[in-house]
Amino acid sequence: MKSVVVLGKTNLATRICEWIEESDRFDLAAVVPTRPQPDWCADLAEWAQTRGVRAAESGRLSQLEQGEFNIGISCFYDKILSLSDIQRFDLCLNIHNSLLPRHRGVGPIEWSMRDGTGLQGVSVHQLMTGVDTGPIFGQASFTIWPHLDSHEIHQMCLDVGYVLLVSVLRNLEAIKPTDQDEKIATYHSRDETLRMLQALSERDEFRSAT
Repeated sequence: MKSVVVLGKTNLATRICEWIEESDRFDLAAVVPTRPQPDWCADLAEWAQTRGVRAAESGRLSQLEQGEFNIGISCFYDKILSLSDIQRFDLCLNIHNSLLPRHRGVGPIEWSMRDGTGLQGVSVHQLMTGVDTGPIFGQASFTIWPHLDSHEIHQMCLDVGYVLLVSVLRNLEAIKPTDQDEKIATYHSRDETLRMLQALSERDEFRSAT
């Protein structure tokens, strides 16, 4: 069985952990929760405690003693893993809410809504030292209907992401990952995303006042 560590937050992280526990091919070795814990989702460490699974309460992978971990799964983990962190695994996967290489970085859902294509995507890719740059193991896309807001799209991403990640894990040995096309890549920093969201908020306030 392959030993797995899940890092991150959201109910998707706990769903993935539950699937791994039920699998006969993977063993859930530990979890690394996001710290501080957001108040809008379940605490991964508290979930782990109820199941007798090791948890790095500090929210840092370094808290886990050195051991044989085959696969790391980053599920919206908020810290950048160093090369030495990544090398603790044979393979480290990350889930990202865009059709990479478009919308790397922060706020991929909001940027997807802004670009006007009407499509939202989820990607599972290999985690490397660059931001969302590693080879792609799987992708799924769906339509952004005009009446949906970012919270509804986020929930859809969680549902689609679960199916996609489970499919990737089930077919891991057969997958030939695809390198991302740097010629069409886009990246958004935290500051850039905050400015975009502020501009949208001011525009909406102006429209409602006129």
